[in-house]
Amino acid sequence: MTGDTIVHRVSNMIEPSVPDEVMILEEDSDIVALFKPAPMPMHAGGRYNKNSFQR
Repeated sequence: MTGDTIVHRVSNMIEPSVPDEVMILEEDSDIVALFKPAPMPMHAGGRYNKNSFQR
């Protein structure tokens, strides 16, 4: 509805650390193939706002 406010608060949450060993496996003008560790999320979200591939 018009005038509604949605608030999302995260109190004192410590973001989990993730390994940061990203390697380029293959690269050409059309595509890049990467290796990233399994626990590293691709995009920020949930508990991960800084420790993601996108950041």
